Amino acid sequence: MDTESKRFGIKIDYQRDSADPGRVFRAMSGLIESVQEFDQHMAHTINADISTILILEDIQSGSVVTWLRNSLKSIPDEALKELKWKRIFGEFAFNARNSVVEWMEQRETIGSRSEVKELQEIIVVEAEKTGLNAIPAYAPPPTNIILSDVSAMKRSLDNLCKEDQALYLTDQTERKFNHSFSISEETVRELLTLRTITSETEAILQVKKPDYLGKSKWVLRYQGRQIEASIIHTEWLREFQSQAQRVLPGDSLRAQLKAEISYGYEGEIVHEVFTITQVKEVISMGGQSQGAFWS
Repeated sequence: MDTESKRFGIKIDYQRDSADPGRVFRAMSGLIESVQEFDQHMAHTINADISTILILEDIQSGSVVTWLRNSLKSIPDEALKELKWKRIFGEFAFNARNSVVEWMEQRETIGSRSEVKELQEIIVVEAEKTGLNAIPAYAPPPTNIILSDVSAMKRSLDNLCKEDQALYLTDQTERKFNHSFSISEETVRELLTLRTITSETEAILQVKKPDYLGKSKWVLRYQGRQIEASIIHTEWLREFQSQAQRVLPGDSLRAQLKAEISYGYEGEIVHEVFTITQVKEVISMGGQSQGAFWS
């Protein structure tokens, strides 16, 4: 057993004799996975190749209680393999985790980017307290990563009904996960976005999954990766839905593609929206044109 890190627990007090019992286990699983992801992100502040695991220590009945312990799974940097760094990281991850739960407990939502920066500073202080920041490669966790971790915890709590309660436990303390905390995906996007760049180009897009019902997006392959796009070319859609235009997975569309790319404060892509404004031609899987629809 790894003794370099302190154990912690997640407890769910649930409404007995209630519907959808799976919600308790979905919430527990989601919280465990979100905590594990948070620990991984904290490990990346010192080395991008370090990986962490959570070790299951105990599960208690009554209320559902899971006790866990963090462990460094791989440490590629020889200088970091000294035992003291494992102990320091374990202490840091333990304190940073507590800080995030406490920070969420103090608010109902996030209204500004400055609030996320505040949490970033709290985590940096914990790194200073434990001496983790003395590692030359240490860098504060980016705000977009912190926000994604907070959002993941929030989504996990959404599985619970209002009578349920989730708690974060240590051997000394018990703190509530704030079930009332709420933040939408749109708000997350707004907080992370510095600017949005819109462009339009003609492209050939391989169809992976058509939208036959007109209620979702098409799954397409573009520039070596998979994207989702809406088609707003109504004349072509009428032809497609009436089967006058036949499109199968593997076929391609020659089309005008509009891309709206939102970039964050550190140059990262925050969000992408793709829209096909005009379908010009359907190309069969064998490369044969089925005829230009629109020139």
